[in-house]
Amino acid sequence: MILSVASEKFGIFRDFEIELSEGLNVFTGESGTGKSMFLKLLALLCGREVNLPVSSQRAYAEMLVDRGGIEPEVIAVRWLNGRLNFRFNRKSVRRSELKEFCEEFVEFHTQGASQNLPRRFELGVLDPGVPEEIIEAYKRTYRSYMETSKLLEQHYSVAKVDEAIASLSSEIDRLEKIIEEVDDEEIFLDKVRTVENADEISALLNDIDYLLDERLIERLQSALTSALKLKEYGFSDLSDRLLLILDMINEVIGMVKRYSSSEEFDISEREAILSLAEALRWAKNRYGPTYNEVLQNLDRMKKELKKLAELRNRIASAESSLPNLETELRSLGKEIDYHRKTTAAEVVEKAMEVLEKLGMGNVKMKFEFTPLDDFTPDGISRVRLLIKTLSESEFVPFEVAASGGERSRIYLALHLAKPSTALKEKKVLVFDELETGLGQRYADRLAETLKSSSSKNQLIVVTHLPQIAAVADSHFLVERSDDVATVRLIEGDARREEIKAMFGKMNFEEM
Repeated sequence: MILSVASEKFGIFRDFEIELSEGLNVFTGESGTGKSMFLKLLALLCGREVNLPVSSQRAYAEMLVDRGGIEPEVIAVRWLNGRLNFRFNRKSVRRSELKEFCEEFVEFHTQGASQNLPRRFELGVLDPGVPEEIIEAYKRTYRSYMETSKLLEQHYSVAKVDEAIASLSSEIDRLEKIIEEVDDEEIFLDKVRTVENADEISALLNDIDYLLDERLIERLQSALTSALKLKEYGFSDLSDRLLLILDMINEVIGMVKRYSSSEEFDISEREAILSLAEALRWAKNRYGPTYNEVLQNLDRMKKELKKLAELRNRIASAESSLPNLETELRSLGKEIDYHRKTTAAEVVEKAMEVLEKLGMGNVKMKFEFTPLDDFTPDGISRVRLLIKTLSESEFVPFEVAASGGERSRIYLALHLAKPSTALKEKKVLVFDELETGLGQRYADRLAETLKSSSSKNQLIVVTHLPQIAAVADSHFLVERSDDVATVRLIEGDARREEIKAMFGKMNFEEM
């Protein structure tokens, strides 16, 4: 329940702080004083989107809530320089979090709610009688069913994914083979340049080999023999130089022979190197243009292959689990229908008792269950409330039932007939001029009905009916002077004067 509401500079209100009773709380005042604006402030504190003007740069509102804990919960909204900040127990939270928290125990019913019902109105009446664990199990299964169906719609089948895996695996194998054979790109490109100029290089090597023949070696050795003899006369430098020249020439001859016999000059090896060079060019054109980019793309493709393998497993699992999910949804849906139908019978019986008090004992109502071809987030059947107000008439949907007054009373009766056994705590029911469309002759009965309901729920009611104000546990008066509104608790003589003023002046003897 809501313990108190306080506001500083919000809307048109002067600063106020009020404490609410746990039963029936009534707000009265002339039209245009700010009663509905107070409910907007309450809605804002519950995280709802509302149009609430704030004229000052700073504003603050706070609500204390008792949810059965050791300490009350504190909900606050701060307005600063055009921005709203929401806090829950002194910690900043998102508006949506606050709304989700409050929706568990606060219900808002705005003016004309009975004339324009929410889409899930019937389920809102019946579902409190359905075990919560069954509804949660259905919702979980439905989410899994939709995710599984969407997965299969997007990717068709395991066979399609297998095709993608095979294609990607083939491409990865081709790239890995190229990269393994190339190894060091710089060294490989040197080989390619050699192969591409092999004929010219071979001719030059042959020239060197021809010029460094055995006759040259023999002449140098003869020169060395003479130089060694000169060494006896102190000319040792000549023999040292000639020895060095002979060693270098022999080394060069060995290098020429080694180069000439390398793979670059072997016809079959040359073709293999050129073929690999062509494959490398293909890889760079497709996954490059640089060698490093090819390596990066190969790594990406391996990760993608891993994801495809995981996707394949998910699709295979989805294909096998979808029939099981459908079976489970049907089973849970039937359970929900059973509880809704049982609850519907109880709600209709209780609602008829309320309508009898409100002068509509002639009304007949029933909940119609129509099986659906497809699963929905709410179940396997469409639920509609059907009404007939004349014994000879046909049942028609509630939204097209006769008059606004009849719809108002039916709406109230259904709401008050909701199962209370499913509630873990008192609910807070907020009504803004519920009497809209309801004749004055039923005001006493409406007041009695609201008073009775306030024993099970906390009610916050904006009304112009003095009969409702007279049975309130707490009566708050909303007044306005120029552009400033006030909210205050009234008791004793002040309250009696307000209720008297609400009845107005009428001399029935003069009629």
